[in-house]
Amino acid sequence: MTEVPALQQTNRKPEAISSLPSETRKAMEPTSLSTITLYLRPVGDSLRSNPMTRAYEAGFETLRGSLGTGMASRDTREAIATLRADTNGLARPIKEISLQIDPENCPIEWRAGSRLIGLLERYLILVDAAVYDGLGALLSPDELEAIGEHIDRTMFRRFEEVREASLITMPSGEIREPGDLSFQYAVRREAGSRVKVWRPVRFDCQPTHFYKGYVQGIEMAEEVIAYFKKHKVSDFGLESTLDAAFQAGRGQDEDEGTKLGQVRGFMMVMCALIRVGAGHINPKWIEEKHRRAIETLEGNERHKAQKKAEFVDRMRQGRKAAADRRAKDNGQEP
Repeated sequence: MTEVPALQQTNRKPEAISSLPSETRKAMEPTSLSTITLYLRPVGDSLRSNPMTRAYEAGFETLRGSLGTGMASRDTREAIATLRADTNGLARPIKEISLQIDPENCPIEWRAGSRLIGLLERYLILVDAAVYDGLGALLSPDELEAIGEHIDRTMFRRFEEVREASLITMPSGEIREPGDLSFQYAVRREAGSRVKVWRPVRFDCQPTHFYKGYVQGIEMAEEVIAYFKKHKVSDFGLESTLDAAFQAGRGQDEDEGTKLGQVRGFMMVMCALIRVGAGHINPKWIEEKHRRAIETLEGNERHKAQKKAEFVDRMRQGRKAAADRRAKDNGQEP
C-alpha cells in the first residue's frame, strides 16, 4: 500500500511560513499532532474563478459557526474538515487553499476519509488545482487514496475504542454496551457465560405503578425527540424500539407491577409525532416510496413466476427423459 506522505504543516520552515498571507498562516496553526493539512495550488497561473463557490459544486458545504466551508458529518452536521483560502474576500486572486482535518479529534464517521478524498478529487477538476503536502511535494492520486485510507482506519479504530470503553459489567456478570438512548443497551456477554453475544434491548423499563410509569414513558419519548433533533442520518433502531414497546405492554393490566405505564406514555408522544408529521411530510416522497414498493412487488412476482416456469420445464424434461429411457429399455423408439 502507498505510504502516507508527510502532511503536517509544521514541516515548513519558519521563514517560509512568515512570508505567507496572514489567513494562510492562521490556517496552518496546528490544532493537534494528528492534524493533516493539504494545500491546493493552481496547475497553471491561477485557480479558476470563484474557487470557494465551486467548492459547493464539488459537494463541500457551509459549516456551522464561524468555520466557513468544508465537510460536515452527515449525521450531526459537525465539522470534520475545513477549507480555507489564503485571502479574504475579493481583495486579490486566491493563490492557495488549505484543506485541514484532524482524524483523531473530529466527529467519527464511517469512511469519512474516502468521502473527503472523493470531494477533493472533484474539486481539483473544478478549480484546475493540484494537491501538495506540508513540504511542498506534489501528491499523486495513489498518495491521496492512501491518506483517505489512513483517515478511514483512524475512524474505525476510534469507533471501536469508544465502544470498548463504554462497556459496563453488571453485578450479575452480564456485560452491556450502552445504546444511543438511556433505556437501550446491547448484551455483549450473558451472566455466567464466556461466549460473546449481541442481544439488543430496545425498550428497557421496570414494572412500576401505572402513572409513575406513564411519566417515565413520556421522558423516554423526549429522548427520542432530542435524538432526532441532533442526528440527521443514524437512528437508534426506531422500528425495533416501537416493536419492543408494543411487546412490553402486551397482556398487562394497570396494576402496581406493570410496564404498561411506560408503554402508554411513550406511545402517546409517538402518536402525536405521527399526527404532526402527517401534516408536513412531502407527498412526493410517499409517492416515490409507493412507486418503488410496487416495482419491487412486481419484480418479485415476475421472479417467482420465472422460477416456477423453470421448475415446471425441468420436471417436464425429467419426465420425458424417464419415458425415453423406459422406451429404450423396452426396445422401442423414443
